[in-house]
Amino acid sequence: MKRFFGTIIAVLLVLIPVQSSFAAENTQADYFDIVAAKKTLAKDHLDKLNSNLSEKQIEDRVYEIQRTLNKLASGDGDANKLENQLLTNNVYKLEVPEEELLVSPLSQGSDIILNKVIIMYDSKTGYWFVAGGGSWRTDNWKNDAPEFILPLVGSSKNVGGMDAIGVSYFNTSGTYNASVIGSLGYWHDGEGNSVESSNPSAGDGKYGVAFEFQDKVTVKSNNLPSPIVEYELSYMGYGFSATITYDSNFENWNGKARTLYAHTWVNTEISSITFHGNSNTFGADVNFSNQSNKFWIYNGADTNF
Repeated sequence: MKRFFGTIIAVLLVLIPVQSSFAAENTQADYFDIVAAKKTLAKDHLDKLNSNLSEKQIEDRVYEIQRTLNKLASGDGDANKLENQLLTNNVYKLEVPEEELLVSPLSQGSDIILNKVIIMYDSKTGYWFVAGGGSWRTDNWKNDAPEFILPLVGSSKNVGGMDAIGVSYFNTSGTYNASVIGSLGYWHDGEGNSVESSNPSAGDGKYGVAFEFQDKVTVKSNNLPSPIVEYELSYMGYGFSATITYDSNFENWNGKARTLYAHTWVNTEISSITFHGNSNTFGADVNFSNQSNKFWIYNGADTNF
C-alpha cells in the first residue's frame, strides 16, 4: 500500500507554430469525398430506417447509443464487445482514410490517452453520432490529489476545479442545417462507477461541445489505526468522453474533428471554453484562472467528417 502526498507536478504544454503547409499539404484524405461517403453509408442502410419508432423509443435508443459510444471512447469496458453491440444494433462507423498529422499545435499530455473522434450512423433513425474520449495511461493523477488527514473509507475530495472533455471541429465547410438531438458527457473511475450529464457547458454543436465535470478522489481502503497512515484512492475522472447526436442533415456539414481534454488541480479552475471551428487550426481554446496547476490537450490525429 502506498502513501499519497499532495505533490504538485506541472505538465508543460509546448506551443508549436502552425505552418501554412497544414492546410496546403495534400494527403490521401484530401482526395476523399467525405460528403459522398456519408450519403453512401446512409443509402446503403436505407432499408433499415424505421419511421414507426415512437418518441420514447427514439429517446431510449439515442441514449443507449450515446452511452455505448461514451464507454467505448473512454475505455470503459471491452472495446470489441462494445463495437459488436453497436453493429448488432444497426449502428455503423463512417470509414474514412487515415490522415497523417502534419503539424500539432500543442503537445500531448504524456499521462493521457486521447482517442480519435468516432463518427457513427444509426440506420434506424438516420441520426449521426460523434464521440471523443480518453483516459489516464498512468496513475500520476495521484500526484494532483489532496491529502487526507483522516482517510476514512468512502470520504472524497475534489481534485482542483472542474476538468473538461469535448469534441471540436475545424476546417469546416458546407451547410450547417443540422439539429442537435442531444449530447452526453461521461466519466468513470475505471472500477465500475460512472457519472454522466446531458448538459454541455460550452458549444452549441456547430463547432463542437464540451462538458465540464468535477473529478474527485475517494478513499477505498486504509490501514487505520496504524500510527503511520496509508490509504488507497480511486479516481472519478480516470476515463472521460463526450457524444453529440445530430439529425440526418449532419451529412451537409463537413470538416475535421478532434477530442479535447482539460485538467486542473490545487486551486486552478477553467475560466472559459470557446469554439471557433471555421479556422484552419484546432477549433477551440481553453482559458484558466491560473497559469499553473493545469493543462489542456487534444488528440494527435484528425477525423474527417
